[in-house]
Amino acid sequence: MNPDFNNIRAYEDEDFESVIPVLTENKEFTAYLAKLSEMIFHSQDTMLDRLKKCRSIDEMDSQLIIPFLKFVVSVSATSLDISGKENISHSALYL
Repeated sequence: MNPDFNNIRAYEDEDFESVIPVLTENKEFTAYLAKLSEMIFHSQDTMLDRLKKCRSIDEMDSQLIIPFLKFVVSVSATSLDISGKENISHSALYL
């Protein structure tokens, strides 16, 4: 990876031990987490507590990201429709 982009790259599992304490001590970040936690879990401490227990990207996804996304969908969407699947080639790459 280009070292110029190290400050904005995605975290990896080996980053958790050093990054999580920095994040959980940041007052702006924890205040934001408290607001999100109140909306999603009806408790200000839940997301911060969950984050402190995470030791991998997968744990963070299951404990924080997925509940957050489910909340966003629950308050912003009433249905999900998919069309055009017949136009997708299984042999082509799209991402």
